Amino acid sequence: MSNVFAKKWYSSKTLWFNGLALVVAVAANFGFTGELPAEWGVFVPAIVILINLVLRLFFTQSKLVK
Repeated sequence: MSNVFAKKWYSSKTLWFNGLALVVAVAANFGFTGELPAEWGVFVPAIVILINLVLRLFFTQSKLVK
């Protein structure tokens, strides 16, 4: 058995970040871009992926449970 402890889903930084990314994606679909120039939009998915990798590799120390 692993020495990794379980945590509640709502204490996951990765899940909260992905939820925020989803809200931003939905808002962008309705035309809200904030201060981001339109030509930078192509980089947003790559940035989300990189942040997910960083959160998963450097901040995740436990598995998720219900």
